[in-house]
Amino acid sequence: VKSTLQKCASEWHVLMELGFNNNSVEQDVYEALDEFCNKNIISNVVLGDTETKARKLWKMREDIPEANRKIGAITSHDIALPLENMESFINKSLVEIAEINKFLRVNCFGHMGDGNLHFNVFPPREEKNSSYVRIKSKLTNIINKNCKSLEGSFSAEHGVGRLKVTDLEQYCDPGRFNVMRQIKKAIDPFTILNPGVILRQDNQDIQIKDYLYVGIANNGKEGIELARKIKPNLITLDILMPEMDGWSVLRTLKADPEVSKIPVVMASILDEKNKGFS
Repeated sequence: VKSTLQKCASEWHVLMELGFNNNSVEQDVYEALDEFCNKNIISNVVLGDTETKARKLWKMREDIPEANRKIGAITSHDIALPLENMESFINKSLVEIAEINKFLRVNCFGHMGDGNLHFNVFPPREEKNSSYVRIKSKLTNIINKNCKSLEGSFSAEHGVGRLKVTDLEQYCDPGRFNVMRQIKKAIDPFTILNPGVILRQDNQDIQIKDYLYVGIANNGKEGIELARKIKPNLITLDILMPEMDGWSVLRTLKADPEVSKIPVVMASILDEKNKGFS
């Protein structure tokens, strides 16, 4: 299967899984594919007509994220676009990225059915992404700007979280953004539910009535500094945070004599049972 695809000269590959309720429908699909080949709409067809072949095809698709991690992207984007604008976005973004550095590589894949696109920019071959940190913001701006201009969204399958809080402020419709803040304020006036997720906190510290004082940090480094500053009676700590994960923060806190005695409650969802009991 892989050797057949490697010989194919096409820039793009479409992986489809079809189910048929009768033989005539299946035959119609084969005839349509044959017609597309004759019209040069598609250049080749690989059929996963056995379970082994089908698994090999899906493995190639499912291995892409892991391959991306091993290479190391300069910037990675999970975006969405109307299907009719996807080609324009890709072509425009590739041209503008090449103007910054023509040797940069782009791995672009996604879900055509719902317009979700994973658009990742990588350094030239044999080079590290750490050498290109200085241009990351330029690349991000190109991708987000083109996405917005073509009626797309800078965030799709994986959401906003903490990493895209600034992007949300910059690219979200101001009216919608204000409504989001008002809803958040109405149902969570003391910002104790996932502080810093999706919406940035207005204040680092929030006074709740007369007997409870809560200090809030948006990331691990801020949390460590805040703990040393106010020395709270209790620290609640998420595991999945930007810049510095919860385990690293916990180790730092416990190694610091000033705050090591403060109880820490770890609150997160993580599939690591042994760590949870440690």
